[in-house]
Amino acid sequence: MIKTKILKSSSPLINVPTVANGRLHRLQKNIIPYYYVTPITVILIFISLFPLAYNFYISLYKFSLMDPLGKKYIGIKNYLKLIEDELFWNSIWNTLYFSVCAVSLEVVLGLSLALLLNRKKTRNREIYRTLMMLPIIMTPIAVAYMWRVIFTPDLGILNYILSLFGIQGPEWLADMYWAMPALIIVDVWQWVPFMALIILSGLMSLPQEPFDAAKIDGASEWQTLWYITLPMIKQIILIALLIRIIDSFKLFDLVYAMTKGGPLRYTETFNYYIYTIAFRYLDIGYAGALSITLLLMLIILSIAFIRLGGFYERK
Repeated sequence: MIKTKILKSSSPLINVPTVANGRLHRLQKNIIPYYYVTPITVILIFISLFPLAYNFYISLYKFSLMDPLGKKYIGIKNYLKLIEDELFWNSIWNTLYFSVCAVSLEVVLGLSLALLLNRKKTRNREIYRTLMMLPIIMTPIAVAYMWRVIFTPDLGILNYILSLFGIQGPEWLADMYWAMPALIIVDVWQWVPFMALIILSGLMSLPQEPFDAAKIDGASEWQTLWYITLPMIKQIILIALLIRIIDSFKLFDLVYAMTKGGPLRYTETFNYYIYTIAFRYLDIGYAGALSITLLLMLIILSIAFIRLGGFYERK
């Protein structure tokens, strides 16, 4: 009876436990999501941020696996060494050459293919979209070895097809003038469908009203493409372009499986040069400086693309 009277009392003091319980409930409700996020956050810090921090730390030392106990602090000398390293600049040039040529072709061909598949008159578009996924899902190593056989002068089919037209094909991967174009051909073959699918998804999401208005005004297909379609999918193209440029700067698989950086270092890209310094010459300190330099280049490139695309505006 006493308890019943206390609970039914209108005294303000009786509401204190209820208010406290409500605050505790809200606090638990706000904290609970962090319990779910914390494990994966710790894992990401361990597998991403810790190696990055250690890589920067080791780049400040003269450290070779030939003499693990002879690690010596040298500050930024590994970074200053880049300036005088001719092989470093050669790898930068090869990477830029590959990236500009390959990504430019992928954008043009991907846009053309996306526009073709977006036409209502194109039949069996679903089948084509499915087939376009095949090169993308193949592993780069498998693609590299497949094309390595195709480019082989004696066994490959490419030179045989050229011979049918009276053209004598070169030794693609052993020729200093054709080795890099061969890598570009392989990269374009594998990643044009990727560009096409991203651009196609953007085209399919566009509203129909601007195109109907342009048709009524008598605009040609070229004018519609240039003044309506491309401006509306500009950001989508830039996102796909940025993804492919970052991937092209990290090119390793094709070079490793097809040319090993040859002939005469004509296909030695930046990422493959880092591999050579780290695992052939065993100079871990200098390889760390190269890795940090590559990361900084990609960060600057990403920021430039974000500003160019207008993905955020200053208020």
